[in-house]
Amino acid sequence: GNAYSQIKGPVIYHDVDQFVDRSVTELTFKADIKSSLTTSSATTSTVGSYTTTSNTSLRVRTTFTAYNTTDSQGASYVREAFFMNVAGVVTQIDATSSLGVDYEDALQTGLDATIDFSGTAVRARVTTDSTDTVKWRTIMEIWESAA
Repeated sequence: GNAYSQIKGPVIYHDVDQFVDRSVTELTFKADIKSSLTTSSATTSTVGSYTTTSNTSLRVRTTFTAYNTTDSQGASYVREAFFMNVAGVVTQIDATSSLGVDYEDALQTGLDATIDFSGTAVRARVTTDSTDTVKWRTIMEIWESAA
């Protein structure tokens, strides 16, 4: 009667630990950085940042939301990027990706968001296209693997 009695042929059991290399440093969730910034000029600004450490790789996903208080409109973006810090020198591997759909009210098409780096800091950056007052909020999720 039960499902186990319906199995035909030999049943093979494996010890999961024999397939796992415990000496490998695991991927670690390092930070969940919440930041905010109010902009009121046509410029690119840093909303949040994370200082990397030597000999690490980082996957960074950032969710950005914007509310334009001047015309009561908004926007939302999700970006992801991958960085390496080798002996204190940071490089970005491939371009920053847009995840999902960029949501923008009709008047917000000049807003944008990205992830980049300067020195050893990975940055969440936003662009405002006018002198409207825009309130930005971000959450940077940092995943790191160390040597």
